[in-house]
Amino acid sequence: NSGIFVNSNSARGLFLNGGASIVMDTYGATVSGSYGMNGGASVTPGIVQGQPLTINSETFSFIPPIPTPPTCSANGTSTSNSGNQTITFTPGRFNDITINGGWTAIFQPGVYCLNGNFDFNGSATLTVNPTGRVTFVTQDQNITFNGGVTLNIPDIEIYTRNGVWTLNGSNTFTPNRIRFYASGSGQWIVNGGSTITANDAFFYLTRGYITWNGSSNINLKAPPAGDPFAGLLVYMPLGNTSNVIFNGGSNIRLTGTYLAPDAPMMINGSVNTNAIRSQIVVSTLIVNGGSTLDVTFNANENAGVTTPAVIELAE
Repeated sequence: NSGIFVNSNSARGLFLNGGASIVMDTYGATVSGSYGMNGGASVTPGIVQGQPLTINSETFSFIPPIPTPPTCSANGTSTSNSGNQTITFTPGRFNDITINGGWTAIFQPGVYCLNGNFDFNGSATLTVNPTGRVTFVTQDQNITFNGGVTLNIPDIEIYTRNGVWTLNGSNTFTPNRIRFYASGSGQWIVNGGSTITANDAFFYLTRGYITWNGSSNINLKAPPAGDPFAGLLVYMPLGNTSNVIFNGGSNIRLTGTYLAPDAPMMINGSVNTNAIRSQIVVSTLIVNGGSTLDVTFNANENAGVTTPAVIELAE
């Protein structure tokens, strides 16, 4: 139930090289401009020319603005227990948080405002007790998870401005619900075989981007009906021209809309991308080096659907 719409008047609005193939079971490819193919490339069932779409700020007016970050009225506390290597945190303001060497960080539900380093290393574990939402509010700090960290918080919200959240070295990050709001150039980067799984995920990147590298395993599903961002998995507003890159043998499964109308997307190095019940809207899309992009479309699980196309290039 998928198709491609290329909203470009370029002579190479759609171009295939070296035996590359596009196979669609229903709608085929529609191109506003021209297209070309070399070296045995093919498109099935075929390509037709269509009328261009107008893309402007009104096109995506149905998407709510980025939420205002919550605040903290007092300092938080931390209590260590070296006997069982645990440290318990209560909500509030913190200058630095570092968890190392097999320790478990227990966060009580609430809002944590971070003004300094926030680092987790060496098989550390993050969990919540009692059950509830944990919200981290940062500004420009870079937050890093290194060396097999396990994040066990079922409901997590992250607010940042220009901070980079990076997962390195086979971390396991499996919340049921995650919200990542970057009001500036904040980024979300996954490296080195980390596993990210969430059944209710949304990333709002005002000027930043997402990069998935190095044999990572990504399985994300957009918020359900009734949520303000229902059906929207990633949103990079008009004006955000940051590169979106999937690299190095990663396995990626997405449900919901990846909406980045001004951003170029590149899939490199034998990445296996399954856009299950999804649509992708980007400025340019390049698939290189033996990678596969497999899309199945379901309108009920996507945001703002107006056409049957699931890969759209916005001029």
